[in-house]
Amino acid sequence: MIARLTGQLAEKELDHVIVDVGGVGYWVNISTQAFYALPEPPALVSLLIHTAVREDDISLYGFSSAMEKRLFLMLDSVSKVGPRAAMNMLSNLQPTDMLQAIAAGDTRALAKVHGIGKKTAERLVVELGEKATALLQEAKLETPPPMARLHGTDLDAVSALVNLGYRPADAEQAVAEVRQTLGETVSLPELVRATLKRIAKG
Repeated sequence: MIARLTGQLAEKELDHVIVDVGGVGYWVNISTQAFYALPEPPALVSLLIHTAVREDDISLYGFSSAMEKRLFLMLDSVSKVGPRAAMNMLSNLQPTDMLQAIAAGDTRALAKVHGIGKKTAERLVVELGEKATALLQEAKLETPPPMARLHGTDLDAVSALVNLGYRPADAEQAVAEVRQTLGETVSLPELVRATLKRIAKG
């Protein structure tokens, strides 16, 4: 069972990467959270891994943070959700929004995600309601405040950071500081990576 992969990032797409470890290329499915957190290839990367084993298939799912993997495993534990639908939820809902929707029984918000119908949304609420509430309290996650003052690439960068589990206020401040340093022509992936480095340095 593979739990972590550390190696050379050979290819990077929105839904997967290929990590070269000792001359072997591993295809790893990722969410948009991980996509924006990862550097552009070639680069040395380390991903937390969940190995999904089926009768005719072995698939790897990669995560840029322990929180992302924890949410994935929580979603995947629900009957008839599966790893692909769980990854799709991580790509389309911010962690705060997803947990609050589950805790509040907001099946309508959950069912907006492709592959999550009304019945599956109801199952998520029933099976994960208490866990979602506990995780919200533990992580002290808050509903993202309005970000009307942000626009364009800055707004996209803040959204990507919030998806990774950062507090909206912290993400906004960090993006603003990095923007002043890098200027207006920086691309979204560059802005996200630079902001992650800025946050890591404190």
